[in-house]
Amino acid sequence: MPSRDVTRRSFLRVASGVLLGAASVPVLAACSAGVPGSSVSSSSAGTSAPSGSKIQLPAYTALPNLPPPDLPGSSDGLLAPGYLKYPSNLIKSVPQPPGKGGEVNALTVSLSPAPTPLESNPAWQQVNKEVGVTLRIPSISTADYPTRLNTVLAGGDLPDIIAVAIFSTTMPNIGDFLNNACADLTPYLSGDAVKDYPNLANLPSTAWPPMMYNNKIMAVPVAAGGVRQSPLLLARGGDLDKAGITSISSPDDFMGVCKQLNNPGTRWALGANTLVNWLAMVFGAPNGWAQSGGKFTKDYETPEYRAAVAYHRALWDAGLFHPDSASLSGSPAGVQYYGGKFVFSPHASWSLVAYQTAWERSNAADPEFKPRAVLPFNKDGTGRAAQFIGLGSTGTIALKKASADRVKELLGVLNYVVAPVGTSEALLMQYGVEGPDFTRDPSGNPLPTQQGLNDLIVPWKNIGGPPDYLFSSNSADFVPYTYQAQKEHFAQTVPNAVTGLYSATDTSKGITLKTTFTDKMNDILFGRSPVSGFDDLVSEWRSNGGDTIRGEYERAYQQSQT
Repeated sequence: MPSRDVTRRSFLRVASGVLLGAASVPVLAACSAGVPGSSVSSSSAGTSAPSGSKIQLPAYTALPNLPPPDLPGSSDGLLAPGYLKYPSNLIKSVPQPPGKGGEVNALTVSLSPAPTPLESNPAWQQVNKEVGVTLRIPSISTADYPTRLNTVLAGGDLPDIIAVAIFSTTMPNIGDFLNNACADLTPYLSGDAVKDYPNLANLPSTAWPPMMYNNKIMAVPVAAGGVRQSPLLLARGGDLDKAGITSISSPDDFMGVCKQLNNPGTRWALGANTLVNWLAMVFGAPNGWAQSGGKFTKDYETPEYRAAVAYHRALWDAGLFHPDSASLSGSPAGVQYYGGKFVFSPHASWSLVAYQTAWERSNAADPEFKPRAVLPFNKDGTGRAAQFIGLGSTGTIALKKASADRVKELLGVLNYVVAPVGTSEALLMQYGVEGPDFTRDPSGNPLPTQQGLNDLIVPWKNIGGPPDYLFSSNSADFVPYTYQAQKEHFAQTVPNAVTGLYSATDTSKGITLKTTFTDKMNDILFGRSPVSGFDDLVSEWRSNGGDTIRGEYERAYQQSQT
């Protein structure tokens, strides 16, 4: 099928005693991602069965000569490196411009208003000079992106770089589209071939499995935050300190702590929508999907998940939630939480960008806030429960079909934009040009100017972006607290069995099924429907597509084992 025909038929839709960890707090309005991920798999099932031998994923190779962090990270991305001071002895990771002087058009989302236009933007101009092309990335909001992407694809005139999956937007026929309209990146990135692009080779090993379709590498990941897309329960640590609470070891203990802290009308124990995903860890439910002997089980179907639902309902029935919690999310939830209206608040993920923003907001709202994250405890009180981990990436960045030379040029551009901290490229894309865009504090840390805040919102990071790292120029506590929290939370992890596997039905219907299920489950969680109705809800999910999704994952898994 010609690529133009595929694009015309493409559709989009929007997804929309255990010690308390020393951690910081993500933004309550951050986008949620897919269910957390699993160990590396070398192939996935797309629209046809993979043939021939399994190919190698890109070989992780740490970028040499980087200035060492104060606190080392890990190659799988679970533990982000920490910098107590911004590195001063930067290296140049892309010594020659990869581009040939033309234009490169990219299509992705922006989480900010439009930046300073290119003609008045010294940072953007310098990036273009260093990549050797005029890089054009329009600013498109997450709300507008599905319509814009659909319009572009329907017109058949594809941009060079396309975010086919980013945050909450995914093409339902992504496998068909990638295989028919986009470049197969396997020859350029498989195994040691990725070493021609040292910054791509430096991406966490966990970021690559979701880029596999039909036993081919069809995309480049947005690695930042991907493996840490996992449930998080936030706490106002200052309130816990005042109450003398230093540990929470079991569901009964947690219930008692919530009752101790609860003061209806002034401050509730819990707030901001549901914490059932965090409780799923506590009660030992699967991380999205479990696999045993080639058979797949959805978390909803397990007694452990049902126990988490029943316990959540008991917390509600005890009056421990802010009364608006069923509908309280996003920025309104943040206002209530930062204002002290509840002590514990669930969050969708450990994504560090959101995490750091909320750390700074909470401390600005209340110097005694002391943002912390609560380690999940075992349901039987015997220690801690394992942390779910994410699928590995928050975006899938494809290149349109082109000549080998053009594909190499575009990969060179992506190799530039994923440069890690410790490189001059990362400093430029994060802080801009010294003088107009940033100055330095007495310790040499970069401080954005007002112009820099406007110049630096070009969405480079949403066509790649550097791996996560920890650094703050305005909070001495952020790096050591967050680093220790990462170590504690990700010391024990639970993967998702579908990482690296593809289900066409899950891609096209999964979010709709999940939304329907979640909406009805929320009626149970917040007292509008009986807990006894949960089993019927699971049966409805199965008959409306869940069993089909299961079958597709099982077939994909079997194909990946041959």
